[in-house]
Amino acid sequence: MKVKNIALIGVAIIPLLAGCALTPVTLDPVGPAPAKPAAYVPTGWLRVYTATDAHEIGDNTYYYTHTGYRVYNENGQL
Repeated sequence: MKVKNIALIGVAIIPLLAGCALTPVTLDPVGPAPAKPAAYVPTGWLRVYTATDAHEIGDNTYYYTHTGYRVYNENGQL
């Protein structure tokens, strides 16, 4: 009985080990091509959203001034 069980286990393990030894199947990527970096364009737009300060100019009429801001480059320089 023991020999029969060992033989069955051996027969079951051999295909599993052989399956691991094969070269894995690789597929081509699906979807659009990876994005390429955009060319440097020296001009453009910068949209800044700043906080506002309310100033009453009389008779419940308010004037909203924008607060100041600073623009830094990629190196952290002003």
